[in-house]
Amino acid sequence: MEIVLIIVFLLLGLVVGSFLNVCIDRLPAKQSIISPPSHCPACDKRLSVKDLIPVFSYILLKGRCRYCKSAIPKRVLLVEAVAGIGFVLLLCFYGVGPELAVTLFYFCLFLVIFVIDLEHHLILNKVVYPCAVTALIISIFLPQLEISPSLAIAGHFFDLGWASGIVSALLGGIVGFVIFFIISLLTRGGMGEGDVKMVGLIGLIVGYPLIFV
Repeated sequence: MEIVLIIVFLLLGLVVGSFLNVCIDRLPAKQSIISPPSHCPACDKRLSVKDLIPVFSYILLKGRCRYCKSAIPKRVLLVEAVAGIGFVLLLCFYGVGPELAVTLFYFCLFLVIFVIDLEHHLILNKVVYPCAVTALIISIFLPQLEISPSLAIAGHFFDLGWASGIVSALLGGIVGFVIFFIISLLTRGGMGEGDVKMVGLIGLIVGYPLIFV
């Protein structure tokens, strides 16, 4: 049964990785990730199902478009493979449950941010802002396991309940944003605004005091 579950998550990760490639290609170009359907950027030919099988299509096509023979970026293969392996590793670490679902979401999020930043030197607001709101919502239903001593004391006396998670997230986001904002000011452009916002997002995700890590 465990082997079946691992295979399912591997295949799921590969498919999700294929979608992440679409996001990586289209978001910086300000294109819809829904339409038009997948096509070759060189010849504009619409790709068929047999061209879109994660990892295997790239290998069988030897990294080239079936129709115009233009090279397919190696990044396509790497993102799909990393997503598949990542899904399996996170499954083995967390087991099936809400923590796994949330961690998979964040894994995909930062994989997209990482590759777009690597290729275009951009951290997109259209990615960071919606995910910041999502992180706050998640913090209500799945509070961070590690919270600060001050929050623990406040929770003991005032019974913060669900608020302890969102307070930890907000503190983490504020601390991360402020520290890196100060760094960006001191370096006079040595760090971009996108990096500052991304660290704020990381703070919302990991909470306080883990943001210092």
